[in-house]
Amino acid sequence: MNAVIIYDDAACAAKARDVFERAARRADAVLRWTVKLWRLDMLTAHLTADAALMDATDAHLMVLALRHPLSLPAWVPEWLEQWALRRQVHDAALAVWDGGNGDTLSTSAAPELSRLAEHHGLTFIFRDAGPRSRR
Repeated sequence: MNAVIIYDDAACAAKARDVFERAARRADAVLRWTVKLWRLDMLTAHLTADAALMDATDAHLMVLALRHPLSLPAWVPEWLEQWALRRQVHDAALAVWDGGNGDTLSTSAAPELSRLAEHHGLTFIFRDAGPRSRR
């Protein structure tokens, strides 16, 4: 299984990656994750944004691991839209994780990401709402 973690803080990315490693250990190595990390600010440059999209086409799980998800940049849903259109995994999921700091998405960002997930048939995993299938 492949996951891409988009992060804004190295410590937050490390915590998210640890979650995958623990899950793999609990599954007795039956489930293997390949995790690719992309720093959020790298996606603002055209070339690196395209490289990240290419890297993410085979992702089963797209994770926004953001220290401060309250301040989700306006361009992030557009980038996720491009990923959703290019993805090769039919049953992919979009997850939002705040690194355990207790912040939540703004009232406008959570519904926007949820609608994006629903529009593209993605499962949307959000800390406050829990996993919700969008099909």
